[in-house]
Amino acid sequence: MIEHASGGGTVIAFGLASSELHAARVARLQNTPSRVVLVDPTLDPEASPAHLLAGTEGTTLIDALPGPTQGEAEFLVWSVRGLTGLQQPTPALMDLFPGLRCKSRRMVPMRSIADLTESLRDLPAPLTVWIDLPGAEGRILDALLATELARQIQTIWVRSTVEPFFEGGSATSDLVAKLAAQGFNLTGQDDTDPDFPDLDFEIDHQTLTVGTLEGELRTRHDSALEMSQKLTELEAEFRALAAERDALQSRQDEIETQRDEVRSLARRLAASESEIMARDRRLAELEAQLKATAAERDAARETITSEIEARDARLAELEAQLKEATEAHEHATSEIEARDARLVELEAQLKDATEAHDAARKHADSEIKARDSELEEERRKSAEKLANAQAATRADTEKLEGQVRELKQRLSLAQNELRRAEGQMELIKDLLLRETSL
Repeated sequence: MIEHASGGGTVIAFGLASSELHAARVARLQNTPSRVVLVDPTLDPEASPAHLLAGTEGTTLIDALPGPTQGEAEFLVWSVRGLTGLQQPTPALMDLFPGLRCKSRRMVPMRSIADLTESLRDLPAPLTVWIDLPGAEGRILDALLATELARQIQTIWVRSTVEPFFEGGSATSDLVAKLAAQGFNLTGQDDTDPDFPDLDFEIDHQTLTVGTLEGELRTRHDSALEMSQKLTELEAEFRALAAERDALQSRQDEIETQRDEVRSLARRLAASESEIMARDRRLAELEAQLKATAAERDAARETITSEIEARDARLAELEAQLKEATEAHEHATSEIEARDARLVELEAQLKDATEAHDAARKHADSEIKARDSELEEERRKSAEKLANAQAATRADTEKLEGQVRELKQRLSLAQNELRRAEGQMELIKDLLLRETSL
């Protein structure tokens, strides 16, 4: 075994099962440490013999056992001197000590390594760790080396077992391999008790540095892989966004095309409205022409009142439909319907005259077509002829019948144009509704 200079540092002792071994370790110290922490529930705080490092600058006694959690645990004292702890013995220990028995049991406080190290901040470095709890040494080392105190540990002394003598324990070879992986080299081994060798470990800074660098390299490699994966995900997301952008652009082009179609239909509708207004003016002229014969047709009006009312109802229904389609064309639609009603009324007024003079219609048709440009003069002459003679009245009636046929043809054209305009307005309404929903 070698001597250790722990002057100015800290000694943390977990368990003092073997007081002889502890005294031997104290004797090997070249200097008294600045701080001592003793973790063992069997210590008497009022009695600190010299071999327990009494008289140091600062000694902390912790009446507890290190364990996996906070709370209480059953502390076992076995019939062989120096064997204490929380674990049950394995068959190997029973073979080594036939007749081994538990001398006493009692509940003691248990504190986790993380909690213990949290309460021992700012300890003077370097740290020397003593562990004398056979069966718990591996668990204590794993927990201790996972804390921030691990960077300050210089020396580790452990009373080990050549093979696991307690449940959950570690063999000597396992401890040596475990600490070597953490950068601690085995610097001494006391085999006075060959079944419980006392091991000394010192930190190998070079190995620890290489291990730290390798760990950092692995961390950076993992970080690079993670960044590469994130980059791949971002590229996929970018491609998805680009595809979505192209789809939106295509949709925008479709909307623009539909808007062009709507504007074209609006222009056509405006042209249709102009044409309808021109035809309205022509109908007004024809209405003025027919007013001259209104007195002669008063009797016929009563017989066709019901038909006119039915048509008026239909016209009102069409007017309501056109009003729902677009308020922008309400006025034009109303005028068209009014003129349609008036045309129906005129058609009814001329119906009796048409039936009375059916024989002369064919002759009047050809004559009226040839003399359409002279309509106003012929109307005046026919009125005079009607006052003078029945023969002239017949000729005038034939002219009126021709005019009625012409009015019917023009009325049919106007109605066709109206239906075409209604269809265009419905199409425009559908397009506007679709564009609004988009």
